[in-house]
Amino acid sequence: MTIAQNGAPIGIVGAFAVNRPILSNSVISVGLAALCASGLRLGSAANIAAVEALAIYALVVIATPFCIAAFWPKQTAWRSLIIILTLAFSAILIAMDRGLIAGLPFAAPPQEIIFAAAGAGAFLIFIGPLTGGVHRYSAPGVFASLLAALALIGYLLIEGFFDENQTGVFVALAITAGLVVGASVSADFLRAFAAGARWKIAAANGGHGGVAPAAYCILIAASLGVVETLQSNFGAPDWRLIWAGVTGVAVASAASLFAVAGGLSLSTPNEIAAEMENRRQRAFRNSWRPIKLVLPVATGIAAVAITGIFIVISVFNAGVPAAGSQAIFFALIWCSAAIVFVSIRTATLVIALLAAGALLSDYLYSILHLARPELLSRLSAYSFAAIALGLMTLSWRDMREYWLNAREVAENALNDGARRFILAIGYSVISIFVVSRIIEWPGANALIAYLLSLAFFSAVLAPAFMTAMSVRLTGR
Repeated sequence: MTIAQNGAPIGIVGAFAVNRPILSNSVISVGLAALCASGLRLGSAANIAAVEALAIYALVVIATPFCIAAFWPKQTAWRSLIIILTLAFSAILIAMDRGLIAGLPFAAPPQEIIFAAAGAGAFLIFIGPLTGGVHRYSAPGVFASLLAALALIGYLLIEGFFDENQTGVFVALAITAGLVVGASVSADFLRAFAAGARWKIAAANGGHGGVAPAAYCILIAASLGVVETLQSNFGAPDWRLIWAGVTGVAVASAASLFAVAGGLSLSTPNEIAAEMENRRQRAFRNSWRPIKLVLPVATGIAAVAITGIFIVISVFNAGVPAAGSQAIFFALIWCSAAIVFVSIRTATLVIALLAAGALLSDYLYSILHLARPELLSRLSAYSFAAIALGLMTLSWRDMREYWLNAREVAENALNDGARRFILAIGYSVISIFVVSRIIEWPGANALIAYLLSLAFFSAVLAPAFMTAMSVRLTGR
């Protein structure tokens, strides 16, 4: 690994992505397009129509809101104009879908897609102050991720897996992995640039920082494929399907990493990026101060102990369906985090938050007398949540310093990790929704609800768990 003079690591991948942006992105894009085209040649008319619909829906629900949020203006007049134009165009599309307007040269997407796009845009704009410039500088990764998802579908058509139950999960996981890796590259770039690194060095640092999340997403996809196929195939893993899912996540992560890092290297240095990041960090610290005052070390440890009591109660009352499969899956996630992040504490924190969130979600479902999702949906929810928690705890690992106390370590970690966590959960929900409208996926809505419950409990417990586990390192 190469270290720049200002201390920002750039690595082999980061250096290549920055120094050869056109070459790397051209090769990746041509390869993905060729793979998608090869699959479409073997697919039926229904398959081709599904791929076309996925491309359109993804552009409407993912790419368009993302670009609007990325370049959301500061002036009220421009904001009002964008809102008015968006509402007017959405009203026209909804009227076309209901048959009120006819004769236009294009067909409107279903109205639920329009409402989903509006919701995604509102979500991304609302969390803008927390994310800073992440949207703006990771925009190329969105289109790279979508192209990789289409390439994955082409590969699934070639192998004959397009109609399998797990297909939708792997496609959504690939889109999410690409978006998450792109956001991670952008966040690392902003952090390095705000700390004083030169523009290209900061871009290379972002590319280097995206390697660990990419590798982690790949291992999560492999773990999901192994456990799920073991369960569905009566103990015989389907290695061809597992390989397809892992390949899709890998190419989406790589395409997004090189697209964002290469795009940053080709852009003009702008001090506004550092200003946006510094302003975001100050705003987070100011908003976090009240929570910091009421969360001393003793309170954090007590919160962890109380959570343990509730977990025991939830196990006795709600039970743990398919406990063996879930235990194997959690063990694989722990091993993945420990290997990629090179930290036993970080892997333990990921599993602690994930297991606590899962058991408390099961307890909530039993209290409300709701049916828990089937095993595939639960394992999928654990996968998406594990990716989000991995990014947040990775920030915790990087922010630990011996001269800081436990509350300061948690604050610094959440300053960087909270935005990654929220973005990862948001990307997951959006990706699942879009894919489920194209590929047969009966449990998609139940998966989204369970994932949101799991994310809520994990996010609430994260500050206390980080504070308590930081005591082991800092001693205060």
